[in-house]
Amino acid sequence: MHVLTKLRILVSLMVLTLLCSVTLAVWSINQANRHIQRIDLAHTVYQNYLSLYAHTYELFKQYGDDLLIGTDTNLIDHQVTEIRTDIADIRQAIGAEIDLVGSEEIEELQALNTIEVRLNRLIFVLSEMSESDAPQSWMQLSQVLDAEIDMNFQELIDAALEEESKELIETRAEVAQQLFFYRSLAGIFALIAIVITIATVVLLSNALSRPLARLMSGARKIGEGDYTHRIESTGQDEIAEVAHGINTLAERVQRTTSDLSNQNVQLEKAVKQRTLQLEQLLKEAQEADSLRRSMLSDVSHELRTPLTIIQGEADVALRGAEKTKDEYRDALTRARNAAVHTTRIVDDLLFIARTQAGQPKLKREQVNLLDLVADTLSTFGPNVTFETVLQKAETSLDPVRLRQCLLVLLQNATNYGGDQVICRLDDSPDGYCITIEDDGPGMTEIEKKQAFERYFRGSNASKAYVGGMGLGLPLAKSIIEAHGGQIRLSDREGGGLVASMILPARPHLVAVS
Repeated sequence: MHVLTKLRILVSLMVLTLLCSVTLAVWSINQANRHIQRIDLAHTVYQNYLSLYAHTYELFKQYGDDLLIGTDTNLIDHQVTEIRTDIADIRQAIGAEIDLVGSEEIEELQALNTIEVRLNRLIFVLSEMSESDAPQSWMQLSQVLDAEIDMNFQELIDAALEEESKELIETRAEVAQQLFFYRSLAGIFALIAIVITIATVVLLSNALSRPLARLMSGARKIGEGDYTHRIESTGQDEIAEVAHGINTLAERVQRTTSDLSNQNVQLEKAVKQRTLQLEQLLKEAQEADSLRRSMLSDVSHELRTPLTIIQGEADVALRGAEKTKDEYRDALTRARNAAVHTTRIVDDLLFIARTQAGQPKLKREQVNLLDLVADTLSTFGPNVTFETVLQKAETSLDPVRLRQCLLVLLQNATNYGGDQVICRLDDSPDGYCITIEDDGPGMTEIEKKQAFERYFRGSNASKAYVGGMGLGLPLAKSIIEAHGGQIRLSDREGGGLVASMILPARPHLVAVS
């Protein structure tokens, strides 16, 4: 339940208690006024009866004086008028009591009527006696006074006065009882008001003070950066809703902060990775630049020899006396051979560069790989052994470039390996596999990793054969990769080196834009 709802209920109860108290006070005042009016009326009736009693005896005294000495009849008439006024006042007061308390006062009205009838008869009797001059009037007056007034009339007046006294006593007792009832109700309402006040204070303490303290403490911790802190919230009041909202906000901030932290970590990783890539690219660029310079130096060195030969042959042919046709033919032949060697070096370098750029130029045709390998091996004579179980190996490739690749690997095996060189042709999961192995000293792991770099020559190659440029294996790798295959070097069991070439059975499809 919401705090405002609880407060509204408590305020409503307090207002209801206040209204009940006011209603009780108003009702008590009305009841007190009613009892005061009743007591006043009873007093009035009582006083009027006393006045009636006094005026009646005064009237009888006047009649006695009239019989003895004779008096003014106006005095008797005045007393009669006073008596009738008293009766009228009593009747009016009794009527007011009947209007105030109900029909229970009708008996008093009947008793008054009885007294009035008795008085009227006595007045009539006394009037008759006062008009008669007979001596026996004294005796009759004495009898009337003794029988009618002293006994009957006195009893009626005493009864009326006693009735009014009892009514006064009952009214006072009723007033006292109602006052006790009013005090009890006032105490009950006061107790209810105290309970409601205490409940309001306790509610405000439980529903506002402590929850607000927890809310402020939690908000302060979250404001200080502790986004993992959660404000304890119970119930479904406004403070719980505010706490839930702050917890949700803290959770979102925590999630956002975590995401930002993760993004920063990922960004740092990406920057670090990119830095490593850039460093690698820089290193590769530096190596490429070093290779470029080395290549220019090697190319210059390699090209200088055939160009020097060409220039020397031309100088020899042009210098001195006229030469014979055979001498000129020999000089031109040697110059042509040097030019062909230069062209082959330039062509190999261009093929490697185009392959690395992803633009190799191949002249594919359908050939029998078995015949191509056997024909290439024939130039080496019995120094190379050929082993295969295949009867036919049809595939599409550039026979010139593949032959060039086989020659490179076979020349390396015969020049740098041992006396035994074996070439095998087998099936592979994707096509065909050509392996060339020798029983020579082999290569170290570092040399095998660098063997396909341009102008790299292993220690064994540098010692055994000084005429190479270090372009053979890079050229072979470019040729095999241009056909969509793979080439790798591995150690031979028992010592030596194994060069494996894997060629696909059909050309790979290349997406172009």
